[in-house]
Amino acid sequence: MPRKVYVWTPERIKLLRIRANSMQASEIAAIFSAEATKETGEVKVFTTDAIRQQASKHGIPIRGRFFDGKEADSNPFSMPKWFKREIDRAEGAKGIIRPIRWVTPDSDYDVDALYSDMWREYCMDLMNRGRISAEQFEGRPVVPGWFRRWACVIDDLDYVPHDAQAPFHEDRGVRFRLLRGGTGSGKSLCGAYEVLSWCRDYPGAIGLVAVPAFRKIREIIIPAFEDLLGESVDSSPFFSNFNRSEMSLDCYNSSKIWLLGLDKAESPEGLNLDFCWVDEARLIPKFKDAWGSIRRRLRGSGRSPGCPCGAWITTTPDYPGSELHQFFEGREKDPESKVYPMSIMDNPHLSEAYVNSIKRSHTGGYYQRFVEGQFAGVGVGCFPYDYVTHVQGFSDFFDPSNMKRYIFGVDFGWTSPSAIVAIGLDGDGRAFVVDEVYRANLTTGNLIDESLALQAKYDNGIFWCDSSEPKTIMELARAGINARANKSQRDDSIRELGSRFMDAGDGRCRIYISPSCVNLIDEIISYSPLNKVNDHAVDALRYALMGAKIIRGEIEAFVGRRPR
Repeated sequence: MPRKVYVWTPERIKLLRIRANSMQASEIAAIFSAEATKETGEVKVFTTDAIRQQASKHGIPIRGRFFDGKEADSNPFSMPKWFKREIDRAEGAKGIIRPIRWVTPDSDYDVDALYSDMWREYCMDLMNRGRISAEQFEGRPVVPGWFRRWACVIDDLDYVPHDAQAPFHEDRGVRFRLLRGGTGSGKSLCGAYEVLSWCRDYPGAIGLVAVPAFRKIREIIIPAFEDLLGESVDSSPFFSNFNRSEMSLDCYNSSKIWLLGLDKAESPEGLNLDFCWVDEARLIPKFKDAWGSIRRRLRGSGRSPGCPCGAWITTTPDYPGSELHQFFEGREKDPESKVYPMSIMDNPHLSEAYVNSIKRSHTGGYYQRFVEGQFAGVGVGCFPYDYVTHVQGFSDFFDPSNMKRYIFGVDFGWTSPSAIVAIGLDGDGRAFVVDEVYRANLTTGNLIDESLALQAKYDNGIFWCDSSEPKTIMELARAGINARANKSQRDDSIRELGSRFMDAGDGRCRIYISPSCVNLIDEIISYSPLNKVNDHAVDALRYALMGAKIIRGEIEAFVGRRPR
C-alpha cells in the first residue's frame, strides 16, 4: 500500500532549528525519516529535545545552541544562497513556490522518482527564467538533499464521495450548482472538497468561501478542511499561510481562498473570483442581494489559465417560493443552474440509530427538509413532488417519438387566469406535461386561438374542460376543437394526480413536467385540496389525466364511475 510521505523540513513543522553543518543536518533528517516511517508510514512532528536525543543516540555531535527560525542567516541544511535569494524574492509574488507533488492514494508511486521529476521541472523553470544556466543544471543531475527536505510528496485528499455526492463533483462545468440535502447527508464535506480540489487542479485560482455568519468559518469550514487534509490548516503543507487578520488561506501552488461571513450582503464586492462556495445558504439574511454580489464577482481572476468560473451552494433547503428556490427551481430558474439532491439515508457513514432517530422526530414539511433534503413548506403542498425527479428528470425521459397520443386540460377563468396544459402519453401511460397557457382575461376567441395553436403544435387530441362552462365548451367544439366536459369526481382526480408522483415500481414516476411550465410547477408546490386558490393549472392537469383514464377504459366517460 502506498504511504503518506511528509518530508521532514523546518519550514513545514515550524520547530526550533539546530546550528549544525550540512552533513550533520542531513544525517539527522535521514534518521528521523527512517524511524518515523518504519511503522507508521508518516513522518511525525518532532521537538528539539527529540532532535537532540536522536543526534546523541547516533553519535552525531551538535555544536552551538538552539535558535529560532527568525535567525535566517544560518541554515542548517546549507540551502544554496542563490536558491534562498530566489525564495525570498518570490515570496508573495509569482515566481518560485515550494514544490509539492500530489498523488492519488491508490497509485503505486515511487518517491525517489517523484523527487527527481520535481527537481528536473524546478531547474527547467529556473533556466527558462534565466536564473541558472544549462551548464549549472547539467552539473546537478542528482537531487540535492536540501531540495528533498524542502519539497514535499503527499497523498491525495482524504475523501471518497458516496453515490449521491459523486454526480455533483462530476459536473464541474455547470456554472451554478445547488447541492441540497438533509441534516448529516454530507453537504459541507462535499463543498469543502470541491474548494480544495479546485485549488489543487488550477494553480493560482482565487476562490471565496462564504457562510451566513462569520463564526461558521471556525465552526464548520476550517474543521471540514482539516478533516480532508488529516491535520490542522496551520501545519498542512497544502496551505503556505493562514492570514487570520484578513481571513485568507494561501495554498502551496499560489491559489488563494478568501473566507467571508455574509452578515452584510455586499461583503464579496471588490473580489475577482474563479470560484465560490456558499454553505447553508438558507440562513443568509439577504440571500438574493448576497448571491447577486457573488455572481457579479465571478468573472475570473486571470491568474489561472484554463480555470472555469463556477459557484456552488450546499444547504438544507428552505421553503418553496424563497429566493433560493426561485433561482434554482422556481419560475426565475437560471438556465445555467442544476440541482443535486441528497437525503440523510444516502450517507453510508451515518449510524442506523442516528438516521432512525432523526426520521422519528421529524414529520411533514420538516421531514421533507431535514431528512429528504427537499424544499418544503410547513403544512402546505399535498403532492409528493420533487423538482429534481419530476422537472429536472423531464429532459432525461421525454422523447417525442415515444408519445402515443397528446391530451389537453382546460380550466376557465377571467379575473383568475385561464389555464391550458398539453400532455404527452407514452406507451406505458406516463404523462409528460410539455406546454402550458396561463393568462387572465382570455376571451373565448383567445381560448380558441390558443387551443388551435397547441393542437397544431402537438396533436388533435381531446381537450378535457372544466364542466362549469358548457357554452364555452360548445364554442370550442364549433371551432373544430375536440372539446369535452370533465365530470369526474374531484377527490378521485386529486388521488390520480398524487399517485403519479410516486415511483411506479421501475425506478421512474408516472408524471414529468417541462421546466417551461413554471405556473403549473408553482401551483403544485403549494397546492392544497382544502383551499381552492392558486389551482388553475393543477385543475386543468386533473381534468386531462382523468380523461386519459376514460380513453383507457378505466372509468366511464362523463359519469366518473368505475366500470363494473
